[in-house]
Amino acid sequence: MRVLITGSGQDSSILTFLHKIRQDDVTVYTRRRSDEMSDQMKLVLSKLKTMELNNVNFVYGDLTDYQNLFNVVANGKYDIIYHMGAQSFVPPSYENPISTHMVNELSAYAILEAVRKHSPETKVFLALSSEVFGLPRQIPQTLDTPFDPVSPYAISKTALAYISEYYRRVWKLKVYDFITFNHESELRGPEFVTMKIVKNLVENGKVTLGNVNAMKDWGYAPEYMAIIANTVMHNEPGRYILCTGELASVKDFVEYVISKVGGRYYIDPSLFRPIDANRMTCNKYQAPVIPRFTWRDVADIMIKFVKEGKTTFDEYLIKLRQEHEI
Repeated sequence: MRVLITGSGQDSSILTFLHKIRQDDVTVYTRRRSDEMSDQMKLVLSKLKTMELNNVNFVYGDLTDYQNLFNVVANGKYDIIYHMGAQSFVPPSYENPISTHMVNELSAYAILEAVRKHSPETKVFLALSSEVFGLPRQIPQTLDTPFDPVSPYAISKTALAYISEYYRRVWKLKVYDFITFNHESELRGPEFVTMKIVKNLVENGKVTLGNVNAMKDWGYAPEYMAIIANTVMHNEPGRYILCTGELASVKDFVEYVISKVGGRYYIDPSLFRPIDANRMTCNKYQAPVIPRFTWRDVADIMIKFVKEGKTTFDEYLIKLRQEHEI
């Protein structure tokens, strides 16, 4: 298959690895960086090189260069497009709501308009987020839970939900969107709280945090990407939800990591968000596949990577491929 993936962060890099081990033709659309490539993509490419599968095509461009993005999609005639590129970190969205909107919402219009006009059989995946529920009106959340976003990032992801539904209903395009809850891995950037905790405790023996009482549902990103890819390849277009069904607080996570590697944590009230989306977990039985990895498994995988440099994502995905599960 011909596959286009936007972005080069955790999820984009995992999907690149997943589709390359399937022998698919993969193109990654990403912005040009002074250091050439994200750390996540560099690691994935190094793994693929050892397997002689590193012939990934890169197209460089900004997600706000809408005409360029439109042209790449229009000319590519891809079988699947995963629109993973985004301003994906919640705290900066409070200070940069306009750019968050420009990156996260309008880029989706460029992709979907190109598909509508030039390749209407293309399957398009849009990444939503559990942040759309904000201060959830019910626990656990379901596909019927009303949206209640409490950050510009969450508002942008809520807009994507309506954009997705519009192109499915009005233009009959094959659009898939997933409300994915927090998913972490050894490829997570250090600006996210889970890797911040692991990296600082392992390397410095201490970490400073904001609201440790915030409760999240953390899954394993490679497992989530495998579920998403299989759904897009084999299921009908529509809206899906994906979580582990298990809540844990930031305090639970940091204390678990401390039990493994030692250290201490400190609270800095300046790190608190204006409003913290909280107690977000879903009815896992609505997911296309119920995830097997728990948040403790995720913490263990991240600790192993930071301490020893050993990755798990590649072994896990290769095993799935060998068992014909992806």
